[in-house]
Amino acid sequence: MHLVAWLDDHATEAALVTRGLDHGIGLSPLSTYYLTPPGRPGLVLGYAGASEEDIDRAGGWLCREWLALRGERGASSN
Repeated sequence: MHLVAWLDDHATEAALVTRGLDHGIGLSPLSTYYLTPPGRPGLVLGYAGASEEDIDRAGGWLCREWLALRGERGASSN
């Protein structure tokens, strides 16, 4: 089973995928599933084989990282 998390831009998509790899969390960039680029930015989140603990850990991590990225981008635009 999969869930899609829509994102605002490709930079956020790329940053989350990279940060996820650094933390042992595999995230699939949604934009790569489109036949013609640029695809809409987002993440494809697979959870069928994951335990509740793994889902909770990865979900909490994703939330914190996404909020941190938003804060970083907001601070740089001021």
